[in-house]
Amino acid sequence: MDSVKFKEYIYGNLASIFWSIFLLIGGAIFVSYYANIGYMPDFDFKSSITLVSAASITAILTVLLFIVILILPGAFWSGTWADSSSLRSNWEDEKGHKELFKTALWFGVPILYFYGLLAIFVVSWMVAIPYFLIGISLFFLVVYKKSTLIRKPLIAETAKMLFASFTSSILAFFPIFIVFSLSLSSLTTSKGSPAFVGIIVAVFIVFINVLATAKPNKINGLVYYPGLGFAAFFVVFSSFEIFHRVPERVMELYKFGSIEAKKIIMKNEACETLLLLGVLPKVEPKKQCFLNDVKILSRLGKDMYLEVNDIKFTIKNSEILSWSVQEISNKSSNSDAASSAGS
Repeated sequence: MDSVKFKEYIYGNLASIFWSIFLLIGGAIFVSYYANIGYMPDFDFKSSITLVSAASITAILTVLLFIVILILPGAFWSGTWADSSSLRSNWEDEKGHKELFKTALWFGVPILYFYGLLAIFVVSWMVAIPYFLIGISLFFLVVYKKSTLIRKPLIAETAKMLFASFTSSILAFFPIFIVFSLSLSSLTTSKGSPAFVGIIVAVFIVFINVLATAKPNKINGLVYYPGLGFAAFFVVFSSFEIFHRVPERVMELYKFGSIEAKKIIMKNEACETLLLLGVLPKVEPKKQCFLNDVKILSRLGKDMYLEVNDIKFTIKNSEILSWSVQEISNKSSNSDAASSAGS
């Protein structure tokens, strides 16, 4: 195909191509989720554009959020201070290219100082005060020795450096928290214990952020930073083997599936079915019965796919009267919020 005609086709059908890709991502979310639970509902994707679109938007935003969080500390430090600092000759060569080791020192040491301040403050605020004052004085002295600045410009440059480093240390808390939480979780991976995997992943994220501070001049930031973020995202999710959590979270958010239900109330027809499946020990002569602590794997389509005590089974949606979930309220941790769904 002629490249000129191909470009004309792309530009002329940009909206439809974008929409097709958008729907493809949403469809992939549903397919990957149902492949993971080993079930496919009687569900027409073409007639459910709204559901597919919602899944696509949520999945894209979730991935983008993770990508930004994982590389934001280094990108922020570089973009807000390092690239325009009068001290940049200390980590750049004659041609203006950043030297990785020197950049890592100027980026990492102040952040470690602020985390040390936090740790000391937790133990004793009286010890934290002299630690803080000594640290600020040392940073001021370093800026003075490494530059030709004096008086107000010297104070301003030191303040900018401390502000960029302090903010970066706050931003670094989020990837640290993510890795720390996954390391202490009950996940099982083929690569070893979560704690061991967490150490490797943490070191990689630190390295990625150092690379973010040392962006080469010849590479466009719109390509460089997303590339680093995607690499960090891939390493985190593949190392802990949690790629399935993205579609699972999408399904859970919109209550399409992956729902931890407190109770499900069913019609008598469903009760008889559950008795035959061995899920209910007996059925009393009532019009209704219920199950406690059920995971709703899927409620789309004609059937609801449930899991109780490692037993998975389907029940017709028309035989479900109501289901409820228990959520923690913002006002009171002891209050329950019930969400019900009819047939």
